[in-house]
Amino acid sequence: MDAKKWMVFLCLMGIVFTVPAQSIEGNCNPFVAQGTISPAPIPPVEHNGTGIISFKIGNTGDDDLVWTAGDPGNELVITIKLARGVPDVEPLTAESALTAIGGDYAGKFSWNYDPATNTFTGRQKETIPGLGVDYITIAYKVTQNSDQPENGFQVSLTPPAYTCVSNTIYDDQVSSYTWTESRDYGDAPASYGVAYHKIQTNQDFLIMLGGSVAGENQALVAALVAAEGDEAPLFEDPDDDGVVIPDLYRGTTASIGVTVTGQGYLNAWIDWNGDGDFLDAGEQVATNLLVNSGLTTLQVPVPMGTPAEMYTYARFRLGARNLTPTGGAQTGEVEDYRVHIMEALPSLAGTIFLDGDLPDDGVVDGTGTNEGGKLFVNLINQAQSVVASVAVGSDGTYLFTGVSNAAYQLQLTINRGVPGEAMPVTKLPAGLLYSGESLGEGTDGTPDGLLSVVVEGNADVTGANFGIVRLPDLTVNVTSTPNIMVGGTSFSVFIKVSELNKVASNGQIKVIVPRDSRWTLEGAFNAGLTQLDNTALNNPDWTMDTTNANYYILSTDAGIPAGGAHTVGFKAVFNPGQAMGIYSLTSQILPGSGSEVNKANNSDSERINYFNK
Repeated sequence: MDAKKWMVFLCLMGIVFTVPAQSIEGNCNPFVAQGTISPAPIPPVEHNGTGIISFKIGNTGDDDLVWTAGDPGNELVITIKLARGVPDVEPLTAESALTAIGGDYAGKFSWNYDPATNTFTGRQKETIPGLGVDYITIAYKVTQNSDQPENGFQVSLTPPAYTCVSNTIYDDQVSSYTWTESRDYGDAPASYGVAYHKIQTNQDFLIMLGGSVAGENQALVAALVAAEGDEAPLFEDPDDDGVVIPDLYRGTTASIGVTVTGQGYLNAWIDWNGDGDFLDAGEQVATNLLVNSGLTTLQVPVPMGTPAEMYTYARFRLGARNLTPTGGAQTGEVEDYRVHIMEALPSLAGTIFLDGDLPDDGVVDGTGTNEGGKLFVNLINQAQSVVASVAVGSDGTYLFTGVSNAAYQLQLTINRGVPGEAMPVTKLPAGLLYSGESLGEGTDGTPDGLLSVVVEGNADVTGANFGIVRLPDLTVNVTSTPNIMVGGTSFSVFIKVSELNKVASNGQIKVIVPRDSRWTLEGAFNAGLTQLDNTALNNPDWTMDTTNANYYILSTDAGIPAGGAHTVGFKAVFNPGQAMGIYSLTSQILPGSGSEVNKANNSDSERINYFNK
């Protein structure tokens, strides 16, 4: 073999020998261990939960983990994957995140951060000596709460290309996890104390006020800043959606709506005296009230001694039994509200008068009455629903207390309204008629038992009056003298029209007497007759129409006085022929006569026994 060929051979042999010369086998073992998070658990994200993650990195072997510049294949690589967290750096960028890296061994690596994957990558840039070990740390911030140990990190080593005879894979990974607790806080001023509830992430066991709950940084304090004389708070917690509290009026009972999701026990407090706590007697307005999903309405009496025109606070807690105004709870929610206490709501009052005017004279007056003990006044809202109903007193007066500011209709009727239901029929007892309604002077122009009123501010409404009139009640009585007829007999007929309701009749009165072939008038009707068979008559006030084939029609335009009577009489002849039997001589007041409406007593009959010769 010539020299040239030997040189090529040796070169080739040299290349073969140099490759393993770069792969150093020695007693080295890169490892990671003791991954920890401090504090544990990390505070919730809403509390800017931050901590330190740390782990040991080192070499348990006697030989160095050699790093050579410009030899990227022979370097130890650390991969740190964060779970639900970011470095505690604001604003977060790939460059600024690197400032969160610390620890004595951090400088032995060059670092890169990928914000898309929350991953740090460290590449060895210095030799790690044999038996060398120290910590690497990262300032860590929670980005999502969890009630499971899912907040943490995982470290993995990728050994260098050279091998270490003692290197083992199982010590090249380490991880540590913790969890946080998301809390809902009350937000009344600090004097009321701190109340909080752990927010559950398991939807199957979620109970809350309203339809949402969210974690908060801390117990927030309502901003009580007034603007241009308006004392309403500028602060509102958007997550407080479970309770609807109206303005509270001293001496009244307030309806407070509480909507819940799930099932739990409700405890609630209102600071009635405004002293900045919920500890005084009577301030707990709900105690261990078991409530289910949906709306529950609390009827809460407002003490008369409560200061008026005051803003104070209420606290509602849903969860386990026996919750106090302060402290923590493992389930449920707390909601605080700023409430307004006002002077007692205004009253609304009036009188029902037995008005003597028919038709209406434009003035509602007379004697107070609850005719027959049957009258009610209903308070009707704009939706035509009953707000409240009261019975009219024996003196005709009525009173609504604690009436909220709004526009209403007052309804006088015999039908007691049911709050929350539709307005009942407007109706008076038989024999009565609406004569007018007034609020102050005059009438509303439509006598229909309805009166419009507006309640504003704290001013009582008085003089919301109704006028009613009794209608006349006419009845008729018919008699015959004699009432036993034998053959052709002359007899007298008396028809007496009486008024029973102590109200003078108004308008024409008509009485009909059916014709019959068995009797006929004895001559013409005598309109001048004032007495017949020792009975006083009012014939001059009456006329008789004999043109109708079926009836004799008696009419008068003269009124029957209140509680009085008119009697009409005439002579007739009974002709039984060859027959014998019983005949009913009848009379009837026509409906509407004299403005009466009671038709139940408008007819009468006389029994006549008749015989042939």
